[in-house]
Amino acid sequence: MAALSTLYPDILPYVPGCPDPMLDQEIRQAARMFFARTKAWVQWLEEVFVSGALREYDLDLPTQTEIVRVQRATVDGRPVEVVGWNSLPSDLALHATGGSPQLVSSADRMTVTIGSPGAAGSKLQVQVALMPSQSAASIPDTVLLLHRDAIAEGAKYRLMRVPGPLSKPQEAEQARVLFERAIAAASVDAWRGHTNATPRSSVKWC
Repeated sequence: MAALSTLYPDILPYVPGCPDPMLDQEIRQAARMFFARTKAWVQWLEEVFVSGALREYDLDLPTQTEIVRVQRATVDGRPVEVVGWNSLPSDLALHATGGSPQLVSSADRMTVTIGSPGAAGSKLQVQVALMPSQSAASIPDTVLLLHRDAIAEGAKYRLMRVPGPLSKPQEAEQARVLFERAIAAASVDAWRGHTNATPRSSVKWC
């Protein structure tokens, strides 16, 4: 894990004298904004064993993270449709769809509900897009390595727009433009799965 302070050298020359807590806060918020909008931090969570009676399962997230959205799901390695909670005809927690779990959905991005109880012992696995939590003090090294410059520009923009001694409106706008460009590029890259391929079919997200 890389501490947020790893980005200090990229930011402090533009906002000399900025207190460390303020730097941490704005780096964290820039990272949250970047990953919330790009869905560029994607990870498969640990498998969950399905109970024959239980329909709702907690998502075991990496520390200091929150889910942006549920992207994909499998049961015993077979793809299962991910459906937005607001598009379901009824509450999955109350009404079974019958048969094996043909779909999963998440209403709170902390738990996932399967369409029917399914066979006991089946393995449910969920792929999610992540962002740092509101209290995160670090980001995985590999994630930061890919997006260091973008997050730094976002933090510079947020800091230099603050009224007071740090205020630099022109430089803040320049940083904002670079941040937005990085978000646009990373969004396309994440959509393509970090390849040159174009996804062939659309998917419903939670």
